[in-house]
Amino acid sequence: MLRAAWIVFQNEFRLLAHDRAPLIMLGLAPLVIITVAGLSLGNIYGARPGAEPYSIIVVDDDHAWLARALVDALGRDHSVSVLRVANLEEAGAIVRRRARAPLVS
Repeated sequence: MLRAAWIVFQNEFRLLAHDRAPLIMLGLAPLVIITVAGLSLGNIYGARPGAEPYSIIVVDDDHAWLARALVDALGRDHSVSVLRVANLEEAGAIVRRRARAPLVS
């Protein structure tokens, strides 16, 4: 079974090596499609370039080292602002008031 998969794998790359056009399309087509879809859907869902950063509401219930590391890493990103709150009720109130505020619990 593994040998057959390896033979098929080698055959596909041998065929791609003889013709460069499919190889270029394998790399270029996904980039073009992702770019076009991202730009068009970003406009539909309200993404505004250069707008205010997203506010990420964080409720840290366990105060573990991993949670602190994640919140610190988010805090270093300039495209988001991290708001730490004490409980989920307070976080829910903030999320309901703001259009660009996902909740992390």
